[in-house]
Amino acid sequence: MLQVLESSTSTGSLKYGGQFFLQQEAWQQFLSIHMMQLGWTYCDSMLCKGHPVGVSELPVCRDISAGIMGQRSIKVISDLDAPIIVIPKFVQEGDDLDIFCRSGDAYPDPILNMHKDDQLISSTNGTTLKYTIINATSHDHGFYYCEAHNKAGSKTSNGVTLSMHYIRCQQKSDVNIIVAEGDSVSIPCQVNAQPNPNYTFFKNNKVVKSGYVKEYMIEKATEEDTGNYHCMAVNNAGNVTCGQKNLLVPYCLISTFSLIKGHLTCVAEGQPEPNTTITVNGDVVANGKMTSTYGVVSCNVVAKCVAENGYSKTTKMLKSCKTSGVSGNVDMTTDVPLVGIMLGILGFILTIICIVFIIKHRSKYISTITVDRVQIPKL
Repeated sequence: MLQVLESSTSTGSLKYGGQFFLQQEAWQQFLSIHMMQLGWTYCDSMLCKGHPVGVSELPVCRDISAGIMGQRSIKVISDLDAPIIVIPKFVQEGDDLDIFCRSGDAYPDPILNMHKDDQLISSTNGTTLKYTIINATSHDHGFYYCEAHNKAGSKTSNGVTLSMHYIRCQQKSDVNIIVAEGDSVSIPCQVNAQPNPNYTFFKNNKVVKSGYVKEYMIEKATEEDTGNYHCMAVNNAGNVTCGQKNLLVPYCLISTFSLIKGHLTCVAEGQPEPNTTITVNGDVVANGKMTSTYGVVSCNVVAKCVAENGYSKTTKMLKSCKTSGVSGNVDMTTDVPLVGIMLGILGFILTIICIVFIIKHRSKYISTITVDRVQIPKL
């Protein structure tokens, strides 16, 4: 809709001013309706006060009653074109960039407003607005659009997302992770990045997983999963290696507890390294890191080895006793019940053999006695 903004009258020919974009039909409609209110009429593409001099002459109208030519300057408000926003497609962190908002000519000059995520960030009068970002960061990532308005109304551009490309590690120092054997554990790659990077996980500097998932999952942890883990992330903004995670799956076991020639030896292993303690008949007789030894042990003692590392504890028993004709002591470990069973089975087998032997030879023995009796003469 066109509106008259201002007008002035002086001598001379009729002129119209201001900037606008009109179809001829719309301009004629404006002249026919509005200019009649000013005392002018519209005839064959000419504006006339009174009657036209002739249609073949220049478009100048004569004021017949006054005998002079009248001049009137008219300015109109024109409709706005929708503005457009121009923004770089990809920006890396640390770049400098310009974002432009442009609008077509209008009268009066439009006011341009630029918004980011619905927040006003810049404004100007005119047909071009430039917004400059120095040393771009991830905070500049967002949805940008601009709006133009003047007395004719307002128009809004299409929105554009600024895709900020960046990558950085959020882990500043090494991290220790302790998980019980059999439990699950997740080792994340603490990277903040856009777009989503490719992740590579390392255990003791050897690749264990690669892909677009930012965690390494261990379902049932064992002592073999203990180690030093780190990750590397890569996208088109660059690559970054994140801090180390030290995974510990505690365990503790006694690998050897023996009695050899009267000397007790207890050897343990585990993570962290366990301490070992040997007791004989309830009294502590030796301790050490990973290994303990003690001698000489006499007959009829009960020896015990305890290994512990602060996370788990294990115990092993050993019984010893001298045997006739044998130098030293017999090693009887916590496997004594199994030895007893084996000895019992062996005794049972020997008993059966004896019974079969006796039964087999019993009839021969009785026959021999009978024969000897028959051979005795009567007196």
